[in-house]
Amino acid sequence: MTTDELRRSVRSKLEAAIRAQRESWEAALGIQEITGYVGDIYAFVSETAGALEDDEAIPDGLVDDLVSNRQFSRCGCEPKNLATDGGYHPCRLSAQRQH
Repeated sequence: MTTDELRRSVRSKLEAAIRAQRESWEAALGIQEITGYVGDIYAFVSETAGALEDDEAIPDGLVDDLVSNRQFSRCGCEPKNLATDGGYHPCRLSAQRQH
């Protein structure tokens, strides 16, 4: 492979990687806007991606926690970061104690 071919190949792959990263950021921001996620959404997505196998499905519980985060963000109590607090939220704990 000549130097010019190598440069073209690297440029093409870099452009594709940058495009994919920007799309990933936009999707992560979309999750944050929909759910009101209070933590670092980029870190959450990155940690989740690293924890899953290449073809592994996203667990329903993870999606449920993100959706629950949206509900809790409207309740008025202090939200917690689902990525670091294991899904804990003051309202969830209170609801569990009442039942």
